[in-house]
Amino acid sequence: MKIKKILILAAAALTATVSGACSTTAGSTASTQSTAAEKAEPIEYTKDGVGTVKIKKYKGIEADMAEAVLDESELEDIYNSSPSYKAVSRAAKDGDTVNIDYEGTIGGEKFEGGTAEKTDLVIGSGRFIDGFEEQVKGMSAGDEKTITVTFPKEYQSEDLAGKEAQFKVKVNEVKGPVSSSEGINDEWAKQVAADHLREEDSKNIDTLDKLKEYILNQRKKQYEQEALYDVIEKIMNEAEFNLNKENLDKKIDDAVTEAIESYGMDFEKIAQESGESVEEYKEKLRDNMKKNMAVNIEEDIKAELVVEAILDAEKIKIEDHDYSDMYEYFTGEKGKTREQMGIEIGDELVEQSVKSFKVLNFLKENSKFTMKSAQEIEKAKEESMSVEAAKESAAEASKEAEASKSSEKASDNDNSKESGKTEKTDKSTQAKESADSKSSESKAQ
Repeated sequence: MKIKKILILAAAALTATVSGACSTTAGSTASTQSTAAEKAEPIEYTKDGVGTVKIKKYKGIEADMAEAVLDESELEDIYNSSPSYKAVSRAAKDGDTVNIDYEGTIGGEKFEGGTAEKTDLVIGSGRFIDGFEEQVKGMSAGDEKTITVTFPKEYQSEDLAGKEAQFKVKVNEVKGPVSSSEGINDEWAKQVAADHLREEDSKNIDTLDKLKEYILNQRKKQYEQEALYDVIEKIMNEAEFNLNKENLDKKIDDAVTEAIESYGMDFEKIAQESGESVEEYKEKLRDNMKKNMAVNIEEDIKAELVVEAILDAEKIKIEDHDYSDMYEYFTGEKGKTREQMGIEIGDELVEQSVKSFKVLNFLKENSKFTMKSAQEIEKAKEESMSVEAAKESAAEASKEAEASKSSEKASDNDNSKESGKTEKTDKSTQAKESADSKSSESKAQ
């Protein structure tokens, strides 16, 4: 089941860790809710124009949560994708970083963008046009060389497309990657953070330990989100819904219209190529999109009802600071108000998100989580998906078998009717022949 899209934004907004709600020992369980909470009565909630939901249980829901760990091998994988470099005295080879000056000309004339100094280039990265890096490979620090290359015919600059160019290249320095045992250190961690993280996050990472802490915290939040998705999914699976069909149809129509308008497609050209009118093509596209989007939108509405039902049942209030808390968690920045967020992403999404933010935090504190390894949980999910796939396959096979039986039965009925007609015809013919025979005998006498 696909969980409500609004939850994707708010699910990350878990401002506290789950240490109070979960044991840190794999396979153990703990929770903060009382015995009375575990015996929560079913609730029913109606939202005018949207629908009604009956929730059987929403407290004490059991779910698995992965433990956040960081293996040294994972650090090595990160390092291998972003290694440290040091100057070497050998010729450049694939994977090395060369610092170069170059000056390009076409027919002896310089061209715009063809000259630069002290530029770093990773050999084998494909950053420069074909043939350039291959000819730099093998050069050492201090070497100079004129390289001849041809710009692609489809090059972005029409003035250069398909033309041959010469580049005078000077190698200032060759740097080779350092082994992980030597390169994984505080300096590398600081550089990786600066290169790959937002400034708000990277400015606080200046040691290897802080990088590890950051990765573990992000992983912990991810696992919390996944566990809470499971909780929401279990609540929704057991709930009963009665949705307002007009509202559902309108939501689907609005989503399809918005999607079509955002495509920026040349409908006239596409319709002409398909041999249809623009209106015919749009109608066909709209029908296909409705089929694809209907299930997700229906799940969105159901999740919205579940969130609001729990808010109502628990009398959870939305405070002004909840908006800024939510924004701070998402971005790492302070100071955004509800109004400012509304301008950026729309008031409706802001309100849906903050409601989900509050409910997910409530469920985090009132659910039972069993801590397991990420590998164990992933294996269980794969097995569950295999079982579900087998059930769907069996159901489909059963439908086909039923359809086949119905077809055979219909065919047998047709044959029986035809046989009956033939039998009646044969009897009629026999009767007629008998009558004719008697008539002939009578005349003869």
